[in-house]
Amino acid sequence: EGDGCPKPQLLTLKALSLVGPGEGVELVTDNPAAVETIPAMMHSVDGEHVGTIQDEQGHWRVYVRRVPGAEQ
Repeated sequence: EGDGCPKPQLLTLKALSLVGPGEGVELVTDNPAAVETIPAMMHSVDGEHVGTIQDEQGHWRVYVRRVPGAEQ
């Protein structure tokens, strides 16, 4: 939270690289730009956007997962 671009995107890429194929990552952010760019960048990093929700505090939870069959 509180981080500007590109930090949320970079942290998401790092977390995604640490999980196995089919496993997911949850990103909690208050950065509207990250909510738009993270799903868009998934196709280029063996990832898949699963969903995004906004909680009562105005934070977004962006769920991504590593595509099954992706190289680790």
